[in-house]
Amino acid sequence: MLAMSDKLNLKTKLKLSLPMIISITLHGLLIILLGYKLMQDSELNYGDINGQSIDAIMIDTSAMKGIQPTEEPPKEQPTEQPIQQPLKDLEEDLTKITEIQKQEEAKKELQRQEEAKKKEEAKKAKKAEELKKQKQVDKILGGLTSGTPNTSSGSSASRKGVSNGELGKYNTLVKNAISNKFSNPNKLYSGRHCVLEIQIASDGFLIDVKSKGGDEALCREAISATKATVIPKPSSSIYDEVKTMIIDFQPK
Repeated sequence: MLAMSDKLNLKTKLKLSLPMIISITLHGLLIILLGYKLMQDSELNYGDINGQSIDAIMIDTSAMKGIQPTEEPPKEQPTEQPIQQPLKDLEEDLTKITEIQKQEEAKKELQRQEEAKKKEEAKKAKKAEELKKQKQVDKILGGLTSGTPNTSSGSSASRKGVSNGELGKYNTLVKNAISNKFSNPNKLYSGRHCVLEIQIASDGFLIDVKSKGGDEALCREAISATKATVIPKPSSSIYDEVKTMIIDFQPK
């Protein structure tokens, strides 16, 4: 039994070692072939550098002595012109721009001064015109309060025997007639006044009415009210004195 078992073990070992033997044999052959190939390449490349042949050249040293080495021309030092010139151009451009800006600012300042001067002159002219109108109004009102008759009628009341009382009474009638047609909502125009110049016919027909000074808004409304008013007919004795009359209208 033991002999048979040893035989089986021996056969098994032989079967397992056979592939290993074949593998070792093949690897050995491959190594031999590679070594042979390397030896062939070394023989072919003998005397070459990197696989290229080297040719020997004989140089005559005596001929080399007569050859003077050529000197390279001195290299030109780079100048700063290519850099400095753009900088100079840039500085000149900046200077020009600055000058243009200064000129524009000077023009704007001059325009502002001229506009301010014009506004001041217009303001002074307006104030002078208002002062002139106010003087005219004061003159007219002064004539009314003093009881002096209107000189534009061409004759004085004393020459016709017309009393100041009659003129004042008629003036009051005309004012009341205008006030009846005038609308003053919430006493909007209270405290204001407007000087009206009224021209009437002998029968009281309104020929013309215009403002001679006072509050502009009030004067517009007063003129409209006067045009809608039936002016009382004046007596023949006072017509010449009232055909062109001045009324200081103050809404109630």
